[in-house]
Amino acid sequence: IQEIYLQFVPDDATQTAKMINGEADLGTFPPNSDVPTLQAGGVEVMTVEGGYAEGWFFNFREMASPGARDVVVRQAIAMALDRELINQELQLGL
Repeated sequence: IQEIYLQFVPDDATQTAKMINGEADLGTFPPNSDVPTLQAGGVEVMTVEGGYAEGWFFNFREMASPGARDVVVRQAIAMALDRELINQELQLGL
């Protein structure tokens, strides 16, 4: 590689369009909602384990509700969550 050209684009829609039109060889962090569009446009979408994570966090401090401070309640909530459904619906299975 003799040269690398970087172009910063103003928004996700522009990045998606440039990827599909062949104006860009690489894009980063496309919105999950754009993944089907990118794939339909012939773009190979790759995912990797990374250091960024979405999460839900419990408030354990004194001002938290009694239920949130109760470990049994927190365990019940954790067991009741359908993680696969959350992944499919919110992260498009990525």
